[in-house]
Amino acid sequence: MKRYVAKEGPRTKEELKASLENFWRNEMTVELCNRYIDHCYKVAPVCLAMEGKATGDIPSRLFSERSRGKSFRHFANLLSTDDMKRKFASLNVV
Repeated sequence: MKRYVAKEGPRTKEELKASLENFWRNEMTVELCNRYIDHCYKVAPVCLAMEGKATGDIPSRLFSERSRGKSFRHFANLLSTDDMKRKFASLNVV
């Protein structure tokens, strides 16, 4: 949404409101919303491992698989493996 609104470049409160409404009406589909929600399952375990620090691109560097249909527990279990712990440590985030 941030990128969409920035691209629209609203200059007034009314233009901002119209841009936000356009985003929700025309850009945010059920499928896209579901992809964002699914992605949270990949990001949350990394955020916990980083003690709440910003994750940036670390989840995608750790997990090459798509998050769709996977659970939080799936990625938390992957993150607890020795191989993944080494990979996480090599990213110099701990």
